[in-house]
Amino acid sequence: MRHFYIVVAFFQVLSVSASSSHAGCADVNESNCKHWSSIGECDKNPGYMHRSCKRSCNTCTAEDIDITARQAVRISDQDISGVWWMNSSEKQDFLDDIMSYLKDEVWAVPEYTKTQGICFNKDNMCTHWAMQGRCSEVDVKLNCGPSCGSCMYLDENVRCGGTIEQLPNALSAGSIDKMFKRIVRDYDVQILSQPTQEQDKPWIVTIDDFVSDEEINLILDYGQKTGYEQAGEVYSGNHAAPAKTQKRTSETSWCGFQFGDTCFEEPLIKGLLNRVYNVTHVPIPNFNEMQILRYQPGQSHSFHGDYIEEDSHRRVGGRILTFFMYLNDVEGGGETEFSRLSPPIKITPTKGKVLLWANVLDSDPHKEDERVWHQALTVHKGEKHAANLWLQMRDYRTPVENKCAH
Repeated sequence: MRHFYIVVAFFQVLSVSASSSHAGCADVNESNCKHWSSIGECDKNPGYMHRSCKRSCNTCTAEDIDITARQAVRISDQDISGVWWMNSSEKQDFLDDIMSYLKDEVWAVPEYTKTQGICFNKDNMCTHWAMQGRCSEVDVKLNCGPSCGSCMYLDENVRCGGTIEQLPNALSAGSIDKMFKRIVRDYDVQILSQPTQEQDKPWIVTIDDFVSDEEINLILDYGQKTGYEQAGEVYSGNHAAPAKTQKRTSETSWCGFQFGDTCFEEPLIKGLLNRVYNVTHVPIPNFNEMQILRYQPGQSHSFHGDYIEEDSHRRVGGRILTFFMYLNDVEGGGETEFSRLSPPIKITPTKGKVLLWANVLDSDPHKEDERVWHQALTVHKGEKHAANLWLQMRDYRTPVENKCAH
């Protein structure tokens, strides 16, 4: 069986009536058949179950599987007329390999049970794309399972590293305090807030001259190149998942790895991300994409928190740390203020400085620390340029690239 181009067909669940011939390996009623099978009805009532719940009772014949495989591939619909680099014999061999994959592997191996009913070609160009060698593309793998031999890939737990419970977390109880004590020991930092015996305050620190002029120029160039948009809300994941509603008048651009963006592949950016890792010890795959910010005179971002509760229940996990970078000196205003602390802490933007805090509690890093809610005060003179780098509890890049972040 050839696996480098193998095409995986889409398995259609057939909605057949009880009076029909039940052609193909299918259940008349998928949800009921699964339930009845789980309580032993395949053995108790074989006359009906073996005929109407073939898939759930595992009573599909070779002919049933062949019919379903052909329906999954949608063989008669596949447009391969433009595949000039293959002769008719090679094309037929390719189609035969797809059918063999479906019948001998997908419908024969128990590990495929979860994806048998959802693996089908969703486009009549699937086999054409597979013959072109495009099955490494995520969208093609997801939509052309039969033609790409990627039925197993349709299982989110397979393509994205396991269940949420199996994924490693970057922090555990007590990790934040240990991390900041190490940072204070190893780096020249200014401590703006820290827990003491008298007061249980959050850790907030700054590091001067962390971002170089060359890195700043590159980030600003990316902001100009990708374009700034009015930022009414914070976005996460695919830049389209709204967080808390916030009054925000600044403009936003991105430096990352999605939608053809190569910013994270730039050597200077790689070096910057490596230094962030050295400070935090949070793995780079956990880094969200960099949000580039521009504030014009009169613009601000009112009181808000960076943590997104919904993310904590997703594969990526919550935003555990914010690594905030100031990219220029601001002529007037634009300070970052942590208003809930007593007294409030206010940071003046200084080129190259980074501001670091945790958005979660040291005692339970799966819960938000609302003490670090903050605001970007109004810029009065000149422009303010900055960049947000949020670090997630779990691997961010793998689920985003494989379309299972949410």
